[in-house]
Amino acid sequence: MLDAADRALREEYPHFIVTAFMAMIDDEGVKTYANAGHPRPLMRLLDGSVPELAGGGLPLGLRTRGDEQYPTAELIAGSVLVCVTDGLMEAACDYELGEARLRAILADRTFDTAEDPAALIAAPSSTARYVTTSQS
Repeated sequence: MLDAADRALREEYPHFIVTAFMAMIDDEGVKTYANAGHPRPLMRLLDGSVPELAGGGLPLGLRTRGDEQYPTAELIAGSVLVCVTDGLMEAACDYELGEARLRAILADRTFDTAEDPAALIAAPSSTARYVTTSQS
């Protein structure tokens, strides 16, 4: 899936690395995906659980032949697939805290439209609500 992009990057910009995520979804809601350096996608299920999807991989520019993984997952009606870059996680100044914040936001809500999760995650007030600090 990402092999052509990896080859093109190596030819044109041999010293660059790029993260990428790609998914193909069939008519029955089964998706096959490839991840090159992004955090693992999350899926908010109808019961409120937020499992992490399997699979990962090195960024483009660092991959080697045979590293490819192409996991599949079923998209169930009403579930929400969330793919993010590490920049979103690091916005909380701590990767684990950013992931915890994202999981809390997803688990705490139901979504009526595809735009709802993105708007909620990007809202400045969501950071204040889910990111806490302790003072010494």
